[in-house]
Amino acid sequence: MKKLYLLLALLLITGLLLGACGGAAPPAEEPKEEPKEEPKEKALMIGLVTDVGEIDDKSFNQSAWEGVQLAGEEFGAEVDYVETKDAKDYMANIELFTKNDFDIVVTVGFALGEATLEAAALYPDVYFIGVDQGQWGGVVDNVVGLIFNEDKSGYMAGALAGLLTETNTVAAVLGTDLVPPVVAFKEGYAAGAVYVNPDVKVISTYHPGGLDVAFTDPEWGATTAKQALDSGADVVFGAGGKTGNGALIEAAGVEGVYCIGVDSDQWFTVPEAHDCLVSSAMKLITPGVFDLVTLHQAGEPVTGNFYGAFGLAPFHDFDAEVSQDIQDQLADIRDLLLADALATGYPPGEEDELGSEANPIQVLFVPSVDIDFMIASGDLIEEGFNEATGLYFDVSVPASYASTIEEMCAASDKTIGFIPAFGYVLANELCGVEPALAAERYGWNVYWAQFIVPRDSDIQTLEDLEGKTWAYPDATSTSGYLFPVAMFEDMGITVGEAFEAGGHSAVAKAIYNGEADFGTTYFSPPLLPEGRWAIGDAPEPYLDLLEDCAANEEGKMYCGEYRVLDARTTISTDAPDVIQKVRIVGLTSEIPNDTMSYSPDFPEDLKALITAAITEYIGSDACMDNICHEKFYDWTAIGPIADENFDGVRLLVEAQGITLENIGE
Repeated sequence: MKKLYLLLALLLITGLLLGACGGAAPPAEEPKEEPKEEPKEKALMIGLVTDVGEIDDKSFNQSAWEGVQLAGEEFGAEVDYVETKDAKDYMANIELFTKNDFDIVVTVGFALGEATLEAAALYPDVYFIGVDQGQWGGVVDNVVGLIFNEDKSGYMAGALAGLLTETNTVAAVLGTDLVPPVVAFKEGYAAGAVYVNPDVKVISTYHPGGLDVAFTDPEWGATTAKQALDSGADVVFGAGGKTGNGALIEAAGVEGVYCIGVDSDQWFTVPEAHDCLVSSAMKLITPGVFDLVTLHQAGEPVTGNFYGAFGLAPFHDFDAEVSQDIQDQLADIRDLLLADALATGYPPGEEDELGSEANPIQVLFVPSVDIDFMIASGDLIEEGFNEATGLYFDVSVPASYASTIEEMCAASDKTIGFIPAFGYVLANELCGVEPALAAERYGWNVYWAQFIVPRDSDIQTLEDLEGKTWAYPDATSTSGYLFPVAMFEDMGITVGEAFEAGGHSAVAKAIYNGEADFGTTYFSPPLLPEGRWAIGDAPEPYLDLLEDCAANEEGKMYCGEYRVLDARTTISTDAPDVIQKVRIVGLTSEIPNDTMSYSPDFPEDLKALITAAITEYIGSDACMDNICHEKFYDWTAIGPIADENFDGVRLLVEAQGITLENIGE
């Protein structure tokens, strides 16, 4: 064994020596040099982020996406998009592209402006194209705002509508006024229609919802278009993504009606509207996006604001109906718009602001009580409201309950309605009308319906009304008709012949003259010599004083020291003995008093000003000449009220199936 170890050691030493001396070991081969590959040029990558909406809206988003796709084909770019579902995801959606080495990000819609600028600061190597995002705060090196003269495009659409209408009524169904381009379309449309047709009436309605729903609600668009068509419009402009598309499709189902699309030539994107689609108010988004990408790729990226083109789409199947004379007028108008020689109404100047003499706030009253006195008081109300607020108003009394509600919804950005509880509930359901104030009469913010009969009648209880002749003010009156009907149904009472007398005073007169067995009118509690009338008390606590009932020199009805305030007093001038001749059989449950409500898009700053001023005005000496007068509403004060206060009335409306369509039946 020792010999083996010695042999191994000897061999090891010998090998080390040979290696150290450069002996027989072969030299290592030199590595072969592989050919180097040229680095591949990175393909252009373009991403698009929508606002809260869908890529296939057949309008705004789709037009921007088509511009990105064209650029992708032209430059061999990789393109992709993401649909925003919630506004809080703006930045996260943008970063889906910026964090994945996209070169260009297109953000679509005014609401993404802030997120776009924030992302541009974080990712200076990315080029951002903000569609409808003007950089009014200054130029950012890697951002361009693709903006348009929507007011001019809308102006041309309005001019076309004004030249085509045969009813002198045209409509616009719009997305939210939270987005300036939508407001620009609306203002331009109205200005263009009036420019070519001074007699035209323009019905413009904004969607009452926020950005999350205003452009994706075709059902609301269709319903709103129908309301405008029912009001006589024969041209409908739809400017609000899928919401506007719903309006176009609704109009297409009505013979003799024209409709006008928006943003792109919607002849190709909304074929369902072909039966009415005469043209579209175009903001050429697709070529605008494509041109900006092209300039970027040419090494000439644009920053600041870039104005895209505007105009009307071809008339397609309606070319023969749009006469050469109309086409020539439209061409002249386009030239004037390009030269800035026409006032489009946008942005609105001070003289055109809501509440100015040129643009007064619309005030509507439901016809009731003494309608002639109400109409005659219009100028006094305008003067009183003007003195109280410093604003201008246009007061009117529409022909019916339903038309009052419809007008509030049609002029959704400029209307105040003094409407009863049922009217408020229907208006709130129809278009989102909001309550601000409710009237008070002598400390009560509720009132009742009363059942009145001749004082010598054998009718003693409500059950005795079975089969009897009924006089009511009109079928839309809350206290005079709707609440009594509900009570009849609840009690199983079937009345006999019923007729519309034409107002509360007319009902009182009909019973006084013996023209009906009973009538229904409003009831306000009497004022007592001491204390206060309470719910559950007799409606006529002055029965022992009937012989003393008479109107004083001021026309106020007293029975001894009791002051009577219900609807019978409205005929005391012609029938001074009305309390002796007409009595109250019973009352309904309480009804919330009349409201002062705002149309859904009424400016918030004006709401606050007007609400405070009217609260102070009601009950003043000036108010006694109009609204606070006994022949008008007899209001003594007014105070805040909320939507939930009408839940009881809302349940009654649902139970009875009351709608605008059947309210007058």
